[in-house]
Order: sequence, then C-alpha cells, then structure tokens
Amino acid sequence: MEHPYPEKISFFLWRLNNDLLPFPVKLNLFGIHGPFKCPFCNNMDTIDHFFLHCCFATTIWHHFETILDFCPVKSGTFINYINNWYLDYHGPIIDFNYLLPNIVTWHLWKVRNKVLYDNKLGHIPEAINAIKYDIFAISVAKPLTATILTAPFNIQMITPRKSPKTATLSSWIKPPINTYKVNLATRRLTSNITRSAAIIRNHEGSYIGHATHLASHNQTTNASYDALDYFIPLLNNIMPTNVIFEVDDRNVYEGVAGVSLQHWKYWPRIHKIQKKVKTNTWSVTYVNPKINRAAEFLAYHNMSIKTNGHHFSQFVGILKFDAVSFPYVV
Repeated sequence: MEHPYPEKISFFLWRLNNDLLPFPVKLNLFGIHGPFKCPFCNNMDTIDHFFLHCCFATTIWHHFETILDFCPVKSGTFINYINNWYLDYHGPIIDFNYLLPNIVTWHLWKVRNKVLYDNKLGHIPEAINAIKYDIFAISVAKPLTATILTAPFNIQMITPRKSPKTATLSSWIKPPINTYKVNLATRRLTSNITRSAAIIRNHEGSYIGHATHLASHNQTTNASYDALDYFIPLLNNIMPTNVIFEVDDRNVYEGVAGVSLQHWKYWPRIHKIQKKVKTNTWSVTYVNPKINRAAEFLAYHNMSIKTNGHHFSQFVGILKFDAVSFPYVV
C-alpha cells in the first residue's frame, strides 16, 4: 500500500526508522554531551522513553487505546510497540488504525520541539485534537481501502450492494461550504433486528467514509434515533472539534443499507448536528415534515435536561434519546 503521509511526516518517519533523530545517544557520536533529560518528566531521554514511557506520551497513547479498546504490549522497544499495534489488532486495517501510530509519533515529536526550542508548554488535549485532525485530513486527501469510522468503535463492516464511491445519490443536498454531511438511514430487517448506515461526504459531494451497523432493536422505539447512539460517538471521538456535520436521515445511498427512501417520507428529519467547541456539546435540530414541528437540543456530558417537553440525556460520551416521547409515524 502506498503511504498517504505528507513529505515532512514521511521524512520524519524515515529518520525514526533509521535511528537518525537527535536524541542524546546519537548526539554523543558527534561529540555533543550534556545532562540530557526528558523535557516532560526529567527521566533519561531516549527514543523508547520519550515516545512510549514518558507520562506525556503514555497519556496520549492511552486515550487512543481506549477509543480502540485495544492495548498493545508496551514491553520492549518503541519500534516493537508500533509493530505490535499492527500485528495484534484484529479489526480491519482501516484509515484510523493504520494512520494513528505514526501520526501520534509525529505530534509527540512536534510537541517535544516546541518545548525544547520555543519554550512552550505541551498541552495534551491540544495534541490529541491535532492528531485527530491530521488523521481526518490525510484520510480525506488520500483515502485508504476502508473507512475511518468502522472497527475502532465496534461498528461492523457490511459489504454494500454498490460501491460507496460510485453509488448514485437520491435527492442529496449540499451542506454549507467547509462542512461535512452525514447521511443516516436505518432499515428494520426483522421485528428486532435493524441495519443502520452512515455515509460522510464533504460540501463538494466527495466521498469521505461510511459505516454500517447490524444490531438488535427494541421495536417500541424509533430506529433512526437508536442509530444515533452508534454514530454520534464516532464523530465525537475521532473528528477534530472544528469539524461541523449536517445529518440527514432521508437522503441516503440506495444499496448501502438497503433502505427504500419512500419508507422515510414521514420520519422525523435530522436537520443539523454540530459540535460546539467551547462547551463540548452537540446541537441537534429535528424537523418532522408530517407535523411541522422542530426542536433544538443541547446535549451536555453527564446531564439530563428537558426541552419543549422532550427528554434526553448523555453519558459516557454517548447521546441517548428517549425516542418514545417523539412523534413516531409508521
């Protein structure tokens, strides 16, 4: 597979793989000696320590290991850890997992240089968001063989009837410039089994990625809201905070979820969803064309609120809706 990295990242990775980064052991060969210490924890400054065992690096690796529900063995060298990442991960080789180790390493190196040479502080949340942004940007620029939204969140990959890049769109409406649209659909296969699909495209209509999910479903609730329980955490976890999405559950690829669009005529339309950076909340607007009713919600972590009589809550980063309180038209 041809690597998708920009030249500066590729050059950095080449130097890392060939042990050419200016760490103390290498500097000693050129007669440069000194009491070199890790810029974050003052321990011995080595490649293995800085990229793997330093408290700053450990926190960042743990963040992404938690998202993936995967923890490679950290014993041995840093290079062994990276190799274990690819060898031990049993999900599909997708963009997020494929790009993550090298992008994390690159940003650890960038933060190190800012601390050493620019006298700046290293901020973990800032570094994590920068990592997510680079993964997302590289995935958009040079998409790999699968989607960035599949395996890390237990979303099962189901082969679509048509290729997502060539399937025709039905009544697809462009989102505003510099935003991304998520087309969401759910089909009930049996009385208690549903299949959901989400497809991401940018404002130009270019394919970004897709995910599908097959799950049991309580037939007393609205399946479209249940689908949000699966797909909103994906956006919340892996997308940078400055990315805005529009979500529309009626304009979907025919074939990806096997959805007949006529069945969605009277279903509530998910009009817009946006992550608010400062408050770390999601703003979701619903429009039901059948009853001409709209309600906007703010979902706060670990809180439950009521708006216009409708109740919902968010916990552990997952948006949960009390779908029964919404009008549901078959």
